[in-house]
Amino acid sequence: MMSKRGVSSELFIWMFAAIAGALLLLFFILWAGRHADTSSTVEDIEFLRTFEQQLSSLGTTDAISKTFTFPRTLTVHMDCDSFFTDKAQESTSLFLFSPSTLNKQPYTLVGKPWHFPFYADMLYYLIPKDTKVILYYEPSAASFVTSLDIPTSMPVISLPVSSYSVQQLQQELQGYQSATLVFIGRAPNPATLLATIRSPPIKIMEVDLVQSLVTLYPEQKEYPYYGEAHLFGAFFGPAQYACHTTRLIARLHQLAILYQHKATLLQQKVGAGSSCQTFYSQAASLFRTLSTTTESTLLHATTRSLQSINEDLEHNDCPTLY
Repeated sequence: MMSKRGVSSELFIWMFAAIAGALLLLFFILWAGRHADTSSTVEDIEFLRTFEQQLSSLGTTDAISKTFTFPRTLTVHMDCDSFFTDKAQESTSLFLFSPSTLNKQPYTLVGKPWHFPFYADMLYYLIPKDTKVILYYEPSAASFVTSLDIPTSMPVISLPVSSYSVQQLQQELQGYQSATLVFIGRAPNPATLLATIRSPPIKIMEVDLVQSLVTLYPEQKEYPYYGEAHLFGAFFGPAQYACHTTRLIARLHQLAILYQHKATLLQQKVGAGSSCQTFYSQAASLFRTLSTTTESTLLHATTRSLQSINEDLEHNDCPTLY
């Protein structure tokens, strides 16, 4: 028979081994979990960086659109100046209009240059394959609608407002997961329409061509638009629209300063006796205004004047501003 001392010693050794083993097991479990979490975070960061690179590459090729599908089950959230998952975030300087939340379904990625009046930047639209935009227009807006340069990869159809009916609209939207109804002019009672059509979920917009304004429903928020590329952003990314509008104006201000310097240099280059000088002098003043104002009406008026001066320069065989 073993002594009490021997039993106690063996019991102590057994207990020590059990505790040490449990601690080691806990350590390896925590290490494995942390390693898996770190690996997932790295994968998310790499995906977000690759995602931005694919967006940027669209602006440097002849292609204006391509299909993008998430390679794995991943939810990406879109902010005005960043993409993020629950584990990683990537800042971006790109102008991307899209749903606020993206998942593994396929999307059409479309790029369109923004001119106002000169080229200022590239705008991007990430559009779910199962969405649709219907643009209703009044007869007075027919010329505006037909002049729109809508990429064929954008799911936009244009219909005269005389063809509008709730019954026909419901048929048009069968099979889609979301839709945006754009009315060039007044929309027919947005609140009633939103309550009537619940599937698929819809957004409604009114476009005021006279004041260059777009009103979003159900939010009932009114924003200016600056050119058709910017207007398309409201169709496909209303959540980012206000923020991107502010950023686009800041971008316009930066470029206007550069064009103001260009107009001054051209004015000096042609000399006092040139018929072109007056145009450059006027343009420099307009670019100065464009570089500081944020007032929508003045921005549009200044842009139209600059467009007219640039055309006059071309007609008079003067070097154009842009």
